[in-house]
Amino acid sequence: MRRIRDFTCADGHTTERYICDSIPEIVCPECDSLAQRIISPVRCKLDHTFPGESLKWAKRHEDEAKRKTEPTDNVNVRR
Repeated sequence: MRRIRDFTCADGHTTERYICDSIPEIVCPECDSLAQRIISPVRCKLDHTFPGESLKWAKRHEDEAKRKTEPTDNVNVRR
């Protein structure tokens, strides 16, 4: 069966090919060295089914990251 697979060579070049599952390595198109097949992350978008959901997710995680890095003002001042 043919699928799109990602390959990386020793020099760090990454390329993808529509290739048979039984082929574990190819020649790198940039440097002509052998490139090994790698397991690549799943690529998906929520916007296909839920419009705007990717933007909401990114905003929520950006706000959470800011909240974790902001210094907290826990000083209680009594007058």
